[in-house]
Amino acid sequence: MAIALSGLTLLFACDERDTYTSYSSTEKNGIASGSISLSNDSVSLEISYSGDIQLNEEGTAVKTISPEGFLKYKKNNKKFSAVSDKQGNITYELSDAGNSPEGDAARNTFIADALREMVVYGFNAKNRLPALYKKGGSAAVLREAAAARTDELRSSYLEFLLKIDSLQQSDLTLIAQMVAGKINGDVEKVKLLQLFRTGYMSDIQTANAALSIAESIHSGLEKTKALELILAQPIMTDEVVRALKINNTISGDLGKMDVLYFLAKKEHQPSEHWIALINATGQLSSELERAKVLEQIATKLPADEPTVKEAFRKVAGTITSPMIAEKVMGAVK
Repeated sequence: MAIALSGLTLLFACDERDTYTSYSSTEKNGIASGSISLSNDSVSLEISYSGDIQLNEEGTAVKTISPEGFLKYKKNNKKFSAVSDKQGNITYELSDAGNSPEGDAARNTFIADALREMVVYGFNAKNRLPALYKKGGSAAVLREAAAARTDELRSSYLEFLLKIDSLQQSDLTLIAQMVAGKINGDVEKVKLLQLFRTGYMSDIQTANAALSIAESIHSGLEKTKALELILAQPIMTDEVVRALKINNTISGDLGKMDVLYFLAKKEHQPSEHWIALINATGQLSSELERAKVLEQIATKLPADEPTVKEAFRKVAGTITSPMIAEKVMGAVK
């Protein structure tokens, strides 16, 4: 099947190009059918299919279409149609502004270009992925992800890779970079970040690429989720500091506090992490909110780290209310 959305149609808009795209896919009596359509100021694209359709390994030609199945494509003035009769024989119709390409070479090029266009919009994606990975590894899947024209399709390629146990660390870094730079949706970014398993952030490059994902998220709520996913993993102090700086870009103290609380509840943190957290807490504008986080920090504060306690006292000293300041200092064990 081209799209794994049985019985469901999705309609969404790509803001940067005012592009409207819809996908539909159904299965009836074991026969899959569906459509993909896209329109914006410069492109009108329609893809429809029915039956079991197999492309060659390169994705440049149709190998087989089950009896009475079809594959149709129209992009602006270009049209492609491959229809199978009851015996599985395929008849092609090709047209470019009303003219059919002449000669086998021109016809094959036209078909290859049309199929390639269909693939980058999601046709046959689910079927192609295992063979694509087997032949070219992560690099081949990442190339296809980069060429994909929609978030949904690109995400499906990256999700496929992130579910593989034997990924190289360098591949993880490239995936994180692609999520940060190529995925538009905030929710989709967090969904992919959830697939980064424990230990993936131990590499500095991967951790920084993951932090770039959080940095690229516009929604404060989704940014918080992303930062908590990253901070839940063992990462170096520099990356903790960067995460807290990203957290500081969230609007309002209340928006920032979730991540500060999250980090304050972690056990067995290095003293440098505690100091970074305490200093970030000191940047909250509200004394009351500052005090709340400091009280949470105080419950986990290491007793034998004088530099950490000094940082705590320094930030606690910025609270002007004697009653609140006394309560904060009283929370230190």
